[in-house]
Amino acid sequence: METGQPIPFATIKVIGKNLGVISNDDGGFRVPLEFQTEGEGLEISCIGYEKKDISFSDLAMNRVNTIMLKTGVFELLETTVTAKRKRPLTPKKIIQRAIKKIPGNYPAEAFSYVGYYRDYQEKNDEYLNLNEAILKVFDSGFEKNDFLNTQSQIYDYSKNLDFKRDSVANIPYDYVTRNKVINNAELFSFDGNEFYILRIHDAIRNYKTKTFSYVDVFEKDIVKNHSLSREKDVSLDDEKMFVISLKGSNSTAITDGYTKRKVIGNIQAEGEIYISQSSYAIHKMVYRVFDFTGSKRSERVTKKSNNQLLYEIAVEYKEHDGKMYPNYLSLHNTFKLRKTRFYVEDVIFDLVKKCFIIKTNNSPIFLVENGKPNVILLNENRKTAVKKIENTHDGILVYPDDTEMDEVLNSFDLNTSTDETVTADSFRFEYSNIVDQYGNVLNKFVYEDYKQYREFFAQEIIIDSVIVPEDGLLMKKNSPIFKDQPIVRPDNFDEYWMNTPLKSGQ
Repeated sequence: METGQPIPFATIKVIGKNLGVISNDDGGFRVPLEFQTEGEGLEISCIGYEKKDISFSDLAMNRVNTIMLKTGVFELLETTVTAKRKRPLTPKKIIQRAIKKIPGNYPAEAFSYVGYYRDYQEKNDEYLNLNEAILKVFDSGFEKNDFLNTQSQIYDYSKNLDFKRDSVANIPYDYVTRNKVINNAELFSFDGNEFYILRIHDAIRNYKTKTFSYVDVFEKDIVKNHSLSREKDVSLDDEKMFVISLKGSNSTAITDGYTKRKVIGNIQAEGEIYISQSSYAIHKMVYRVFDFTGSKRSERVTKKSNNQLLYEIAVEYKEHDGKMYPNYLSLHNTFKLRKTRFYVEDVIFDLVKKCFIIKTNNSPIFLVENGKPNVILLNENRKTAVKKIENTHDGILVYPDDTEMDEVLNSFDLNTSTDETVTADSFRFEYSNIVDQYGNVLNKFVYEDYKQYREFFAQEIIIDSVIVPEDGLLMKKNSPIFKDQPIVRPDNFDEYWMNTPLKSGQ
């Protein structure tokens, strides 16, 4: 674009083929080499920008090409409808008219489409745990419940090992132990897998059912729960669009995830809806929710950082044969992961030295100057006196008091042990003033910030001859996509491709 900023979620079509892809959040995309040799070029379009065609001959092979788009924004004009007297078309009336026209603008009959699905995490601008799939979706039509009736089929899937895997970040969300949480928000699966969690957040497709906070049931709550205003009109392929902005907020007493204190939470939501001025079809909706709990008033307006973003949803539909069909759906949320960087790996009792050996992942250092290093030894919740502790290359050595040694030894089944060491599972330890060489406190948990993405990009829309395969060939909705799912590759499988994001620095 003219500012040099990347354009996320632009539609890229291969000229001469009924296939395409969507640009990534950073504006990047890949086109398979065989399409570059077979096709004429690319057609690139995005709401708010002028459409652009570019020939493959104008693109350099085997390196990143930069493509610029011009903005297509119009001055805001007063729009009226003709009746007995002219009345201004307010943002509320525009959205209400768009909702009323959903049954006519979107397919009521069954249809299907094929696309690229991925989920991944991000920390410090590095992609983690990238999973990719090519899916075919069998949608029974907008008048039927999406979650109950829509089926999917997996053409291919893979865990992309070119990107780093982080098994700790991959654990499920846990609001009991709070090892992994979206702070001041919760993500419900409704017993569906990753793909169906994503689909639940399409408020246009699910306009009659509850989706996510503030939007709730789109049909009846989107107007009620937000203040609305009309922004400058934009264009898509020479078609003018209304742009309606949404704002919602809520201040309520919540339990702080760190201190467990009751605090006043300040959650604010905002978004934009793009509506055709001719058909009133909803082409696009972007929605963001922020947590400003504890922030200063000035920061709530001017400083919307990733740390304050709870989640962001973007969904777009495109017209095919007079009806609106899915183009892409993206769900991006932040989460906090409870981690310790310096932790105990194992504890054994040395029968020769008559001491516990506490093995840690990093070398321990005792901070005597900041307080005496201490290890509290507990046996069946009763404190056992400690004579001394030492740190060696083996780990932390803890010597029980001589007067309690017999009781300690009796805690082990020494008759069955032929080794010089025995496990110490029945003992518990509490530590203080012990750090590693990096300053991390032993067994102290901290929360680290991550981003989570789930995204689907349509590549082909199939309107006619929609035949749902038998159940054994369909994705199991309540099982992970990337584990023990049936794989069915069609004869034309090579026509679809995975738009794997570029690594940082590429």
